[in-house]
Amino acid sequence: MAESVKKLRRKNTFRSHHHWIRMTGKVHEVNGHEFVAVLLRQPTLCAHCKKFIFGMGKQGYQCRDCSTVVHKHCHEEVIWKCTRIKADVPSETETQSTGRFNINMPHRFVSHFYKCPTFCDHCGSLLHGLTQQGLHCSSCKLNIHKRCQQNVANNCGIDAKQLAAVLGQLGLTGNRNTPCSKTNDYVRRRKKDKGEHDFQSFRTRELLNTADRQYNK
Repeated sequence: MAESVKKLRRKNTFRSHHHWIRMTGKVHEVNGHEFVAVLLRQPTLCAHCKKFIFGMGKQGYQCRDCSTVVHKHCHEEVIWKCTRIKADVPSETETQSTGRFNINMPHRFVSHFYKCPTFCDHCGSLLHGLTQQGLHCSSCKLNIHKRCQQNVANNCGIDAKQLAAVLGQLGLTGNRNTPCSKTNDYVRRRKKDKGEHDFQSFRTRELLNTADRQYNK
């Protein structure tokens, strides 16, 4: 009984690098992430759109497992999976809908000295220190804390925002990877077009080939 209570407490509490926060809001599950609304006490960068998060109260969402932080309006567009979840065998339906978007491109991180204020592209907070404040990817220029390295997905060179936009055009969302109700009409219209399949395949290959060229530079 006591052990079950301890597990429940750990589940309802997560660390935000600077302080512990008690989870009191709704959990939003997207690609294995468990997002909850958080109060950000310092300027924070969105891991999805790379813009700063502003507002009053609980301004953004943070995954209570991998600590990535995003805008509230960006959380459903997160396409990378949480690195803290166990690798489960996907179902046949899930494989058909998301298999071509499974990306495994490791970053090439090296210790880096930053001469100007720089924010972590994963948790969004400032990189502190006098020397060697964080890690810098030599391929895609991603900047992160050393503590965040184990939580960063292998998506080097991938423009997550642009790829999410393409998935949205195809009627797929990050939280379900199934057609959205708002895009059903769009999908039906595309099916009437003879080149619908070629268009989708071309857009997907174009993004992945661009990422592959950047990674192999």
